[in-house]
Amino acid sequence: MTNRTNGVAESFPKDTCMERGSSVSRRREDRKACLVKWKDKISVLLLSSAFGIKPDGSCKRWPKEQRQRVNVRQPAIV
Repeated sequence: MTNRTNGVAESFPKDTCMERGSSVSRRREDRKACLVKWKDKISVLLLSSAFGIKPDGSCKRWPKEQRQRVNVRQPAIV
């Protein structure tokens, strides 16, 4: 939830500026927590003390425009 991030989530780009499969992350200075914003169909905000963006994985999604399954990049935290 964005209200629990002390304003860090507001520094992420807007949903309209992100493409499907893109992700942005911010780490605490002591590197004990990583906040990731990942855009799939909608944007998802994830916080973890164990995982971050790397390594990238992929998942299959069904976009209406292409009418077939496509691979979408996803960060390791997902």
